[in-house]
Amino acid sequence: MDSESYTPNSGQSGIKPESTDILSEKQRLILKSALQLFAERGYNGTTTLAIAQRANVAEKTLFKYYHTKQELFDRALHYCMEKLVDPKNDIDYFRGRTGYDILHTLFLHKLKLIEMNPDFLKIMMQEFLVNENFRSVMVKFWRETFLPHIVSKIEICDETKAEYGDIIDDSLSLVIVCQMLGYALAKTFDSEKKLDDEKQISLILDILFNGLNSLNSKGVQ
Repeated sequence: MDSESYTPNSGQSGIKPESTDILSEKQRLILKSALQLFAERGYNGTTTLAIAQRANVAEKTLFKYYHTKQELFDRALHYCMEKLVDPKNDIDYFRGRTGYDILHTLFLHKLKLIEMNPDFLKIMMQEFLVNENFRSVMVKFWRETFLPHIVSKIEICDETKAEYGDIIDDSLSLVIVCQMLGYALAKTFDSEKKLDDEKQISLILDILFNGLNSLNSKGVQ
């Protein structure tokens, strides 16, 4: 499986108010500094002054780009979320592959993206239950962007569509995404334990496609 060769192109995800392609270096630095502080201190514990100081810019410069802390928080979230969604023209990469190979590549790629953006994962865990605005943004992203994105990749495989077509839009995609996020969270909670991602993802997909009995037949301990 050539999962390493899959490198998404940059492009619009359809969920953000501005594309990171047109951000200045100063804006990128402000957004990255904001993400770090929101992850460290939470939304309520973070001030625009602290963000400006972390980014080494004047607070008035920060307000030139982002008029309120809430706007900066929203833009910082979109800055991360767009990385989790690939442009539609990358669909050609998956054509001719099996459903298993598609899911393995997606799983590994999304995991790497999450691990490269640990601040976003921390913010998710901190803010989802207490920040209503964050929750509404994430629910909208989940329903309108991320799940459809996963479905669009799964539907490329004719054999998967033929066998699971009735549930791709609902149950199957939901199970797959939950497995992705669950594995990423498990690695975060037990970060000292070194896991072989390729092996673990293969085991998870074997269980998903064939059930627990398939592991016994392979002699997996």
